[in-house]
Amino acid sequence: MNSYYRIQPAGMELPESSEGCYDCEQDSGVCVFEEAWQVFADRENLGYGNEIIEISAADSWDAGDVEGSRIDPGIATITRRWSWDEFAIALGFDNIDAAFDADDLDECEL
Repeated sequence: MNSYYRIQPAGMELPESSEGCYDCEQDSGVCVFEEAWQVFADRENLGYGNEIIEISAADSWDAGDVEGSRIDPGIATITRRWSWDEFAIALGFDNIDAAFDADDLDECEL
């Protein structure tokens, strides 16, 4: 199993698809990030929710016209939930602002 990361409203379960959530062409699967640091690659990500979830899934495929990948939510499991600040601290930053301002995000790992 592989770990993936998703931003969404706190407490929400995985939706059946990302259809309608993004300006995307695909309507199957749920959009996720393959690397934890990708969550902090763009401040606009704050608009997608107030929680970052870690998801365990066997496989992913290219998201096509949006950043990241897609997974099948029917065979995926949420394994952990973080607030934005908790996730930033888990990646070694003091807080969410320090994570968004970092120049070397791609070197961060959980």
